[in-house]
Amino acid sequence: MATARCLLSEDEFQCSICLDVFTDPVTTPCGHNYCKICITKHWDVNDRYLCPMCQKIYKSRPELHINTLLSKMASQFREEVQQEARTRSSEQQPSNPGEVPCDVCTGTKLKALKSCLVCLESYCEPHLEPHLTRPGLRRHELMDPVENLEERICMKHTKPLELFCKTDQIGVCTLCSVLDHKTHDVVPLKEEYEEKKAELGKTEAEIQQMIQNRQLKIQEIADSADLSKENTDKEKAEGVQVFTGLKDSVEKGLKEFINTIDKKQKTTEKQAEDFIKELEVEIYDLTTRRDEVALLSQSEDQLHLLQSFKSLKAATLYQDWTERSVHPPSREGTLMKDVAKLEETISKEVQKLIELELKRIQQYAVDVTFDPDTKSPKTIPGVLGKQSFSSGRFYYEVQVKDDTEWTLGVANESFNRKGTVTLSPRDGYWTICLRNRNEYKANDDPAVRLSLETCPQKVGVFVDYEESLVSFYDVNTAARIYSFTGCSFTEKLLPFFSPCPLLVQKEKMAEGREADLDTQRVEVAELLETTLKKGDTWYLVDSRWFLQWKKYVGYDSWDKYQSLYPGPVDNSGLLRDGDRLDITEHLVDELDYVLFPTVGWNKLVSWYGMTEGQEPIARKVVVLGMFVKYCKVEVYLMELKLCETSNMDKIITRRFSKADKIDTIEKEMRKLFNIPDEKETRLWNRYMRDTFGPLNKPDSTVLEASLFHGQVIVIGQKNKDGSWPRVSRAPK
Repeated sequence: MATARCLLSEDEFQCSICLDVFTDPVTTPCGHNYCKICITKHWDVNDRYLCPMCQKIYKSRPELHINTLLSKMASQFREEVQQEARTRSSEQQPSNPGEVPCDVCTGTKLKALKSCLVCLESYCEPHLEPHLTRPGLRRHELMDPVENLEERICMKHTKPLELFCKTDQIGVCTLCSVLDHKTHDVVPLKEEYEEKKAELGKTEAEIQQMIQNRQLKIQEIADSADLSKENTDKEKAEGVQVFTGLKDSVEKGLKEFINTIDKKQKTTEKQAEDFIKELEVEIYDLTTRRDEVALLSQSEDQLHLLQSFKSLKAATLYQDWTERSVHPPSREGTLMKDVAKLEETISKEVQKLIELELKRIQQYAVDVTFDPDTKSPKTIPGVLGKQSFSSGRFYYEVQVKDDTEWTLGVANESFNRKGTVTLSPRDGYWTICLRNRNEYKANDDPAVRLSLETCPQKVGVFVDYEESLVSFYDVNTAARIYSFTGCSFTEKLLPFFSPCPLLVQKEKMAEGREADLDTQRVEVAELLETTLKKGDTWYLVDSRWFLQWKKYVGYDSWDKYQSLYPGPVDNSGLLRDGDRLDITEHLVDELDYVLFPTVGWNKLVSWYGMTEGQEPIARKVVVLGMFVKYCKVEVYLMELKLCETSNMDKIITRRFSKADKIDTIEKEMRKLFNIPDEKETRLWNRYMRDTFGPLNKPDSTVLEASLFHGQVIVIGQKNKDGSWPRVSRAPK
């Protein structure tokens, strides 16, 4: 016969009142089964006798009899459950660290299967059995085993924390939800648990994505490190090759130098050896003759002496060794020549390295677009790029071929926008610039003047953010112009370029300082046709600036409006280095400069201004020609050397026009030598050291006085006794 558990399920042996296995089961007239004690108590506390299952009402208490068969089956079912519990108990393992132990076990603590929120204890499987079978304990709320059960009970109401207050973010019991948290957002604990669990799942996915991103970044960094190692090995190999080549060049140069010196020394030694041999031969011959002369001088034979004397006198002529000597070999220039050759080799290698460096950094090239809207005369002296960079490396190039002035580099995104702007790293700018057509400067702290062999036509700008480096290159010659190192980059960088020609032109026109282009073109064309007149003043203008102006105003119809704003009148190409007035030699009219009459010059300056630090180059019109007279602008003035009779070694050089009068020279000399107005003076021109000629016609011109370039003019003061300083007059 099959067991009771095999025939019926556990629910068939449960009393619907106590929800436990039947104890002394009885059957009501309607056919439903209950524990005898349960149905009896139920009818005792109720006014009516009704069946709890079908709700059938009996007029009188029904007579109840124990269901013997069901009683036996329930008893057998209870024994089987207990037997299984005992069997499972024997199979139970002790709790491991991190697992919740049973609170009832003594000795070895078994692993808890459930925790009771009413009893506040955790139970292993054997000790959990009463909560599964006893009517009173079956109503207790069980959960997966946890520690610190006291924390899951409301300390105020001693009820389980079954709800969660989202307002205060704490667990609450049912009484808390209607009392202390009545107005709060309270939800079932399980609902909040599911929501937070879903959020944790999302967070876990995000964390996993972050992990994957970082794993990819690790791979990227590893690849970069491998690439860096490859580049490093390659650069090492290149460096070894270069330095090996330089070492070979040095050793070869040293060898050639030593060979040259040794060869010269051997030549000298050979010459000395030959001289010594010649001298030894002559000494031997002279010794022989000396002996013959001594012997003959002792002879008493008069005829023999006279006959032999003639033969001795006819002896071989000897060399004159007075002027002959062995000079040490000349080594002047030998070492310098070899070192210069080595320097040339090193320069070529350095140039190759710079070319390779430029090719490497050009791989970081980016397209840069300058934004004209960033130009502001009061804050930003140029235009900024639309792109910004805050890491890595980037490179861009700018064409500066036709620009007479420019500034180029990078600027901080939050550069100085108030007060005076200085283009220096202190204010967030790393730039180089061109001024006065040929003056290049790095705007560092302090500024550095740059000496360039050629004028760059295209400039490359390279930035390595992490290395704090900004470098500038002449792209056409592959030469490094300047590098800013140790830069303090703390924010985004923007490409920077100045001037913004279109905006400069608009500003000038808006300020009303510049006549319209058509007017300029017409007025200048007319003024250039002005006739030269003796004594008029004309001004030199650099042809390069004038050519830029012609393109700007469209002076030639085929070149109309095709060029940029020329900027202030700039004569730097005509001046000697470091001089504001002295012009370079051998300038050619129309090729190097253009002559403007005074009116024309004043108009140019009013329209464009002059480059800061320069002064007008003014020249007079003079009359030349002995038979046919003609006017010409005297571009190169005559240089005269001025001194006093009291100290002719102290000479001051000044330039004068051929049209200047002797009186003008005298006034300049009185001023130079601090001669009082009441003192009477005279001038002389010095032909030779002690030969002078008077300059006694103050109204005659330099040309009429036949003065020449470099002539010395002497001024003398009248002595107190009425005499003049004594000078030697030129012969008539």
